[in-house]
Amino acid sequence: MINIKKKEAISYSIIFFGFLFLILFDGSFSFAKPNAKLLIVSIPLFLVLSCAVKLVGLKKTAFLLIPFLTVFFLFETGSRVWLSHFASRSMRKAFLTPFTAPKDLGTENVYTPHHYTLYNLMPDLKLPDGTRHNHLGMRDHRELKGKNGDIRVVFIGGSTTYTIGIKDNENIFSYRLEKLLNEFYEDLLPDGHIQVINAGMGGATSAENLLRLVFFVSELRPDLVVIQHGLNDVWPRVWGDIQSDFSNYRKRWGLPDYFLEKPIAYGLLRATVDHSVLLTFVSRKLGLISLSSIGTMITRSDVAISDSSLDTNSAQYFERNTQYMVAICKSMGAKVLLATEAYTETSGKARTTAMPEHNQILSEIAQEEGVLFYDFHADMTKDSAHMPDGRHVNQAGSDLKADLFHAFLLKENVIPTLIRKTD
Repeated sequence: MINIKKKEAISYSIIFFGFLFLILFDGSFSFAKPNAKLLIVSIPLFLVLSCAVKLVGLKKTAFLLIPFLTVFFLFETGSRVWLSHFASRSMRKAFLTPFTAPKDLGTENVYTPHHYTLYNLMPDLKLPDGTRHNHLGMRDHRELKGKNGDIRVVFIGGSTTYTIGIKDNENIFSYRLEKLLNEFYEDLLPDGHIQVINAGMGGATSAENLLRLVFFVSELRPDLVVIQHGLNDVWPRVWGDIQSDFSNYRKRWGLPDYFLEKPIAYGLLRATVDHSVLLTFVSRKLGLISLSSIGTMITRSDVAISDSSLDTNSAQYFERNTQYMVAICKSMGAKVLLATEAYTETSGKARTTAMPEHNQILSEIAQEEGVLFYDFHADMTKDSAHMPDGRHVNQAGSDLKADLFHAFLLKENVIPTLIRKTD
């Protein structure tokens, strides 16, 4: 017969080694780097459970959890009702993780999964800060269903085109550029209007831009398409062995597998927390989890990442996708302007290594295809006063970007050729 002390010792050992295993090993039973905050939280949990076992035994400890779980369920239900019907927008954001799952996406999320294009900007988005999307998922407040005598200039690219650093649509470069162009060409277009439409999307590579051009931009019947990308195409080249469809980098929309290369305890925490608004709020306040981003939803986490892969993973698919985009624009009867992306040394080693090649490819395609080319990277002021993180513009940078594109379009006399084309 095992005496009480031996039973206690066995119980303590189970709890202790159980915590240790959950904190130090991942889902493949490989050693995972310990998480300091998880260790700090686990210590009091271990002590509480140990004391409970010491006082009432293991079975009674399990039964004691029932009332606590009941109270938690009531608070969770109450929190959801309150958040849905009474809480302010800022409070909802404090409690909710925006990208828990597609079914949990609210009307305030910038991105949404898409059955063909992987993801898209949330159509018809209208936020209090001035961020607006139209029905096609473009950063524009207009429906744009008819052209009449209008000239349409569409910018397509990633977050630098979307201008993620600025919230209000009326302050982004494309809005300012539209005003400048209409003021300058007022007499040449008496019965119409020059529309500058922002079809940029955060995180978009040339693969996503190709699909957006086919499914969304083509619906606008553009007269000029400005293609400005390359920064995001660096990542498929450093994520494992590059594939034609970027499947080495992209995955279907969904939460990452938190049990891979993370302690099992973290995976269990996320599996629980991501389905509870109450635990999400507490975990975020304690710094145990952070808000998921669009990157975590669509980027693989099970592939080795190395800047040295740039030597073996060529830019051939970036070149191919851009060539396809030019061909599609021509088939639509739209002029094409290929523009380089601006960046600085603070953009990171991978980008500063790959971007000269990407920008050179844009120049070569423009020459081969006989389309317009603008070396925006060469003209853009590269300082923190305009690009705080080395690639995304602030308000001063956005205004300068509009001025630079305006000057280029005037110098190359682009707009009058579009006006004559519609006569």
